[in-house]
Amino acid sequence: MGVKNLKLEVATRLNYQFNQNLNIVYGYVDGYTNVFAPFDQYETTFNIIYCVSKEGNILNKDEFASLKTENKMITNIRVSNYRVICTIKSSTKFEDRVNTLIEMNNVILNYLKTNGYRNIDERSTQFGDTRVCNVRGEVGFVSAQTFEQIKAENNSDNGPIQKDENIGKGIIGGLLGSLVGVLAIVLIGQLGFIAVISGIAMAACTILGYSKLAGGISKKGVIIAIIIMLIMTYVGVRIDATITIQNELSKYYSGVDFMTVFGKVDDIVKLDTQIESAYIRDMVLTYVFTAIGAAGIISTKFKEIGNKNVYEIF
Repeated sequence: MGVKNLKLEVATRLNYQFNQNLNIVYGYVDGYTNVFAPFDQYETTFNIIYCVSKEGNILNKDEFASLKTENKMITNIRVSNYRVICTIKSSTKFEDRVNTLIEMNNVILNYLKTNGYRNIDERSTQFGDTRVCNVRGEVGFVSAQTFEQIKAENNSDNGPIQKDENIGKGIIGGLLGSLVGVLAIVLIGQLGFIAVISGIAMAACTILGYSKLAGGISKKGVIIAIIIMLIMTYVGVRIDATITIQNELSKYYSGVDFMTVFGKVDDIVKLDTQIESAYIRDMVLTYVFTAIGAAGIISTKFKEIGNKNVYEIF
């Protein structure tokens, strides 16, 4: 079974809901608002999150030391203001993973009840019922009244000012970032391999570079970043081939220049059908592996952009 099935199974057994936009399972139990969220992009490990306080004060990690010590399936506990975030150890078997998540959720809930923690609105810091909400693609734990205030603030003239995206600077940033992907392609290629990791590096660094210099990224920006990836993937394979050819030619000729070989790669590989076939094969496979590695990152970025002006309460 896949990861989505795991989330749906947990939701079904607890009578919770699965929200695809936020990629979370959420529910309300005994006066507490509760969320299950993936720990990483591979979704092999999950966080269980509550938003609570004792006397209105922000949380301290030390308050939950015994919870972690007494439960080995909780691999880490961190706090963020009023949120306590427990990372649950993953299991190999699907059924074990589901049971562990449900069991640890019960343990955490009992700990909160026993130690006097109460549900709290993380924005107004008022105790009481809260709802899970989607605020510009981020999970929020607030009351219905606070949620309406947040919507009004962000939709008013006094709401957050969004910096304009500078496409020119973004292209420069994307090109600079893509050099990391090119380096990955060349280094892995010189070892005689083609790997998905080069695609992940290419996508992550290109998008990051674009975002940093552009001051943000839109769907148009992602498309520009994809074009940069396509161009720089070709450059990476060509550099890899140039180094290999240069090394071979240097065995027989002195003063073989890198730039000369780089400019004549296409002509050189055509001199031998086997070399030409290998070059084309490497080019195609690199694009395939780059697409596989980059797909998840690009999909996530499009989803983030789609959510940036979304306000939902559940």
